[in-house]
Amino acid sequence: MTDPLDTSSGSDLPDLDPEPPASLLTAEPPVGTVVGEVARIAGRDALSADLHRRWTEGLDTLLVGPAGAGKRQLARDAAARTGRASLEVSVEDLRRLPPDERGAACEAMESWLARTGCGLLLVDTDGPPIPIRVPAETPVILTAEGEPLGVALDPPRDLARIEVPGAGAEAARAALGAWAEAAGHPETAPDALDAAVRLAQRFAVPGALPGAAVALVRAAAHPDGSTVDVEAVERALARVAALPLALVSGGERDRLNSLEERLHRRIVGQREAISSVVRAIRRRSVRLGRLSRPQGVFLFVGPTGVGKTELARALACEVFGGEQALVRFDCAEYQREHEVARLIGAPPGYVGHERPGRLITELQRETDVVLLFDEIEKAHWAVHDFLLGALDSGVVYGTRGEKAVLWNTIVVMTSNLGSRAADHLRRPLGFGAEEPAGDERELAIRRLRDATIRDAFRPEFVNRLDGIVHFDPLGREELDAILSVKLDALARDWLERYRIGFDLGPRMRERIVDDAVRSFGAGRSIERSLDRLVYDRLADALLDDGYEPLTRYRLELAEDEPVLERTAVQAA
Repeated sequence: MTDPLDTSSGSDLPDLDPEPPASLLTAEPPVGTVVGEVARIAGRDALSADLHRRWTEGLDTLLVGPAGAGKRQLARDAAARTGRASLEVSVEDLRRLPPDERGAACEAMESWLARTGCGLLLVDTDGPPIPIRVPAETPVILTAEGEPLGVALDPPRDLARIEVPGAGAEAARAALGAWAEAAGHPETAPDALDAAVRLAQRFAVPGALPGAAVALVRAAAHPDGSTVDVEAVERALARVAALPLALVSGGERDRLNSLEERLHRRIVGQREAISSVVRAIRRRSVRLGRLSRPQGVFLFVGPTGVGKTELARALACEVFGGEQALVRFDCAEYQREHEVARLIGAPPGYVGHERPGRLITELQRETDVVLLFDEIEKAHWAVHDFLLGALDSGVVYGTRGEKAVLWNTIVVMTSNLGSRAADHLRRPLGFGAEEPAGDERELAIRRLRDATIRDAFRPEFVNRLDGIVHFDPLGREELDAILSVKLDALARDWLERYRIGFDLGPRMRERIVDDAVRSFGAGRSIERSLDRLVYDRLADALLDDGYEPLTRYRLELAEDEPVLERTAVQAA
């Protein structure tokens, strides 16, 4: 029979299945659980030995100390080492019973103790006192966090008070190791045990050591039963102590400190844009500002093909672990009022009202994502209003009342507003027209974009943004670097797999970069040129020649026309 007051499974330290000598028991106890042989208290030997000596001599004891110090387990250990089974009773649980049931339970407990000769461990004795009769020959140990006690023993006992301080780091680590080895406890990596003790001590997790460290490991245990690692303990501490993960985890701090560098490796140019995004994310990572907002809300503005979408994709990979964390919404699909229902859900009574909108669906599946609203200026005003409330509260509600939160998301909106007018500033028209100097021209272009954005969006919408991030056209050097990145990806992802070599001649390379410069620095024109001039010709050659490993091709201009030649067979 499992008693509802059995508290052994909730102990802070090792608790093995009790197996008391059968001769001591004539029937199951009326309340609590019988504690027999238990594990020794690792790292608390001196205290455990003193308590055991007192118990052997028949001296009643009161253990006083903070929660998590190991009072309950020390009492169990001392009682079990005498060879005498003991009845453990949680006074806190007893106090929850109705008065008549509590009185009956206490009377039954007194009779059972007298009949069996068991000792009595009264734990969790803080709170309003309740009377408990105990046979004179029954040894007693009580645990409490302080005084006055929550029990009145009848007849009164002369209780020797022993202070049980929280364990030091070394003793706590030994106790935690013993706890982790006990049956039924989560499998935990040794470095995770070290981290649990260190973090519990450093961040003042509620309760004393070793119990506070045990609580962290319990909170970090994976539902699927896999091994608890350091990262899981750090995440558990962030939840338990309500602290930003960036302050708790050394790995998280390193990741944030290197975020800008890693983004620069993925995005050519746009140093100012990347820097402004990373600064905002770092601010939010330590929860400076309102906690209920997303990690970052940005409006990326600039001409097409300069890296706006690519930066959103890079954020998904570097912050949330992969491109699967990028959720893209093409706002051209939500230009009409009835199309907005696909995003936030249809009102009751309309077709499809039983299904939540796509935004709710995506957020209910995963909250650690980058939400990308492409060309936000094309969306219906109802989308803007919806986002206005969501970005302020960090919560979105579907038309059926479904709720999802944006607290862990990064929200990116892109826009081409002002880009066409900016093109005219970059290419003056008319005889004798003079182009302004570079810095002055770009400043004028940014002012033009900002004015266009203020005209297109309401002030309260713009005020929800962490930043309006300007993307500038790419120069020749940046475009040539993008071409190198694309060619490296071609070699790594395809050519090396099929053992085929490829060279791009210098004149052909210059032609591709020139085309991109004439398209106002659009990196996307590099991709179009590669599709048209390189990939198509390679595909034709492979299909015409038949695939032959170790073949090498070269693409170069011949009389201003691209020519692909099969140059040689590589050495094996």
